[in-house]
Amino acid sequence: MDYKVKDIGLALQGRREIEIAEKDMPGLSSAKNTAKPNLSKAHASPAACT
Repeated sequence: MDYKVKDIGLALQGRREIEIAEKDMPGLSSAKNTAKPNLSKAHASPAACT
C-alpha cells in the first residue's frame, strides 16, 4: 500500500505527541497492545477521540 506524505517534517512532532499521549493515557496503550493480536491491520486499528 502506498502512502502520500504531505509534510514529512511533521513526523517528529507527531511522534512526540504520541509519546506524550501514551504517558498521559496508559489505558490507551494497554488497549492497543491487547487488541493488536486480534485485529487485522488492513481492517481495523485502535483510535481515540479528542
